[in-house]
Amino acid sequence: MERRAQKSLKLASYRIKNQIQDMEDSEEYAEIVYNHPKKRAAIVFNRRKINEELEDTILHELLHLFISKHLGVAENVFERQKKRSSLKKYQKGEEKAISILAPLLKKAIFDR
Repeated sequence: MERRAQKSLKLASYRIKNQIQDMEDSEEYAEIVYNHPKKRAAIVFNRRKINEELEDTILHELLHLFISKHLGVAENVFERQKKRSSLKKYQKGEEKAISILAPLLKKAIFDR
């Protein structure tokens, strides 16, 4: 599943590992940590939240990698300039876009 989504999102050159950790203070299902120059990433799953929606979570995190790869410069500028409100708006917009795109891409990728 993950390789198919990677290929569809043009992220096949990335080496992506999966990890399970206790994320005690987080309500997130997972997060993705990446290094674009080295083309490596890790999807870190919250042990307390792993459930049957694992496929959806993986696609969601790969979309974060995809957006960061192509549009991450904006987020980096907001971070460097300490524009916290702009950064929060950007991150909220990214989450909204992913929540819209993920179900559409899931159908396109896996209902072939």
